[in-house]
Amino acid sequence: AIRSRDDSVEGEAERKVWRVQLRDKSREAWFEVQDLFVEGVASETLFTKESYLQVWERRRVTGRRRKNAA
Repeated sequence: AIRSRDDSVEGEAERKVWRVQLRDKSREAWFEVQDLFVEGVASETLFTKESYLQVWERRRVTGRRRKNAA
């Protein structure tokens, strides 16, 4: 979470803004997502920003294993 201060008339309030970094494996590209904003980022700069990072990879299931799972 990225913390920022809101110095409004009602008083100081701290709010959190979430940023996620995603990797598109098919394009070998990284993207940064914050709310509705999506930007491409260089993989060399990923560690320089405060962000929430979670990596998922979808596994392909073979036909034989799929039958046994059902």
